[in-house]
Amino acid sequence: MRVLRLARLAPLAALTVAFAVGSSFSGCNCDSDLGHIGPQAVLVHGTDKTPPLKLLKVGLDPTPLTQTANVEFSLENNGNEGLIVTDIAFGTDSDLCPQSSGAFSLVAPSSTQVTVARGSKTPVTVAFAPTSGANNCTVLEIHSNDADHPVLRALITGQGDAPGL
Repeated sequence: MRVLRLARLAPLAALTVAFAVGSSFSGCNCDSDLGHIGPQAVLVHGTDKTPPLKLLKVGLDPTPLTQTANVEFSLENNGNEGLIVTDIAFGTDSDLCPQSSGAFSLVAPSSTQVTVARGSKTPVTVAFAPTSGANNCTVLEIHSNDADHPVLRALITGQGDAPGL
């Protein structure tokens, strides 16, 4: 065990901290006690989440042309400051989805700009309304003030079910 003398508090008194080499202080679980410094965005679908995944992948069952299928996400703020979403948009991925389909639309939240309080979450819902039997894709992008992960992304794929075509 090593003893580290940090400071002299008064004549003949000193503050000492003792620790064993290779050990850590176990009196504070700083991540859970203090939380992430600043906002921390997490996009969740089922049991998958980003981060740590760089891109969530969600495949929809074939959807009849006369119906709409919804994809539900949860946008969580695990940080200790408000998460400010500056934009929710649909984009592309050069390898997985080079051209975004217009068959996808944002249902919730009602605005593309929203604030998620620390320790809270908000639903994000995307609707898929196919107009043909073709394969469709889009990349949902959520832009925020999270310094570590300013853009969260989810690849959404679907196919219209057009019997007889």
